[in-house]
Amino acid sequence: MQKSKKVKIICAPSNLGYSNTYTGTFPQYLRISGLFEMLDTIEVDYQDLGTIEEIKADKSRLKNADRCKLRKEIESFNTKLRDEVGKSIKSDNDFPLVIGGDHSVAIGSVFGNLVKRKRLGVIWLDAHPDIHTPQTTMTGWVYGMPSAVVLGRGDKALTSVNKSGKFIDPENFCILGAQFIDPSEMGNIKKFGTNLISLDNILEEGIGRSLERAVELVSRNTDYVHLSLDLDVVDSEFAPGTSEHSQGLLSYREIKYICSRLGEMGIVSSMDLVEGDPTKDVEGKTAKLSLELVANVLGKTFSEYDFYLKENRIS
Repeated sequence: MQKSKKVKIICAPSNLGYSNTYTGTFPQYLRISGLFEMLDTIEVDYQDLGTIEEIKADKSRLKNADRCKLRKEIESFNTKLRDEVGKSIKSDNDFPLVIGGDHSVAIGSVFGNLVKRKRLGVIWLDAHPDIHTPQTTMTGWVYGMPSAVVLGRGDKALTSVNKSGKFIDPENFCILGAQFIDPSEMGNIKKFGTNLISLDNILEEGIGRSLERAVELVSRNTDYVHLSLDLDVVDSEFAPGTSEHSQGLLSYREIKYICSRLGEMGIVSSMDLVEGDPTKDVEGKTAKLSLELVANVLGKTFSEYDFYLKENRIS
């Protein structure tokens, strides 16, 4: 029987990785959309550890030729996040839940886990691999680089945020659900020796087998598994409130299946939820789905119907 997880909520409202979005407002949006009410409803133990102080982008430093934009600010923010995540882990039951922010916050989240959990595998659930380096990037925005950073590749200011002495082993890192893969990113995937299960692979072999393979890869010779979930992996019909929403991606059934199965397996020990953009959400669809998926990863079920039952249950 799985031990009940102790959820440690850490809000990371940074959009430094791509400052032309409103992803930094997503943590507060999820709070007012019922994050704590959901956790109360599914009856899990949780602690709100607050919000990492925002660092304002010094846009005067932005230059078109910069191949790692705002690296100084991103390094500083993720150092604070690393320390907070590391401090939150006091036992195997502790479950850091980092709510971003753009995907660059995964740097501090993963490195914070590595402070206490050396043998860590990662499922990178994302429509993009985010595995660029300053040498391969076409934009210089760091939200396209964090998976390379946690593998120990890329800008030294960002890889130096890791103080654990160990990066994620490429063999225990799996990019799942990616559809938009630049040729240079595919080159990095092969060069770094890490794993990719693309959306095309999922269509060819089925969601069940694809997830099974991902779990096999990240749990081999590891003790813990981190899930980094970028909401843009979900089709825009179901998650319109993301910075990079697109059609033809994972359906509601597929993302629900992934998170529910991971919850049933009980293997996920920490999680990022990133790239929500409240200004693009429609009727709260993305917020509602986010709450549902977090509950699923925690091994629970949740929907709006649960709120109804809580409010109307006879005492």
